Amino acid sequence: MFGSINIDLITTTPRLPTPGETINGNNFLTAGGGKGANQAVAAARLGIPTKIVGRVGNDSFGQQLLTSLQTANVDTTGVVVDENIHTGVAVIAVDARGENSIIVVPGANHSINNTDVERLRNLLSDATALLLQLEIPLEFAMSAAKVVQKMGVKVILDPAPMPVNFPNDFYGLIDIITPNESPRYLSEANGGHNPDTSIHIVLLRY
Repeated sequence: MFGSINIDLITTTPRLPTPGETINGNNFLTAGGGKGANQAVAAARLGIPTKIVGRVGNDSFGQQLLTSLQTANVDTTGVVVDENIHTGVAVIAVDARGENSIIVVPGANHSINNTDVERLRNLLSDATALLLQLEIPLEFAMSAAKVVQKMGVKVILDPAPMPVNFPNDFYGLIDIITPNESPRYLSEANGGHNPDTSIHIVLLRY
């Protein structure tokens, strides 16, 4: 697993506030989040030996997340504690209907760089698959895919959040792509064009 590790700060409330409005909430909790960490925990719960490479900050949230991952039997030896930036945070408000509003502050996730890709390479000797997401810098997600492809490791990509003008070269590095149910990612991948047209374009690229 090469991806994001976030702390989710979750508030439940009868309704979402309008701009400039302050309202009372019902409950507050924290939870481990980030697409990378979530997928790592899911794989480990299925009994798959799982390692994660990523970054957290040198703060209480970072320590909480490392402990949580380790408790879920995820190997965190590939996670760097970054002294220069805070852990990634998602601030989430959920109303009584289940609608939500989310602000993500990437923090240490956006400090991932080529040193992390090299650390990933050193952990792949017995790997059969690499799971990637796009909550880390696209450049280094793509570099990781190039590295593991040369090693004969399958690349599985969750293409979210999907950037506009997703690089065509990336498709050739992916063995399995797991998009959201919504076709929106297809439109975004094709510069905002019609999703039906984009489906054909993405399949041709793949």
